[in-house]
Amino acid sequence: MRTDHRSLLTAIAAFAGGFAAGVFFAPQSGRELRKTIGQGIQAQTERIHVQLQGIENQLHHIERQIEATGSQIAEAGKKVIDKYGPGVVPGSEEWEIDSDEIEKDLPRMPHR
Repeated sequence: MRTDHRSLLTAIAAFAGGFAAGVFFAPQSGRELRKTIGQGIQAQTERIHVQLQGIENQLHHIERQIEATGSQIAEAGKKVIDKYGPGVVPGSEEWEIDSDEIEKDLPRMPHR
């Protein structure tokens, strides 16, 4: 038990010594230090805000590209249907996927 009390007293003394040294050797007063810290936080917040705006702009650009690509794919799909499947109505039996056929073809498909 004495060891526990001794450890606690040592920890308290070390904390008090560190605190006193920090107060005596601080280059600025508490008010000035808080102001400096606040200005640093404000600058970092503004920098992060600008970065987030840049990311948001990039995401909007990517979204527009995806929409354009989707439209191009839909247009290409229509051309393929018109060229190779005239008379075949999407949603009819000709367009249904047979799971047994996929199971047979899957092992022959290339793998990465």
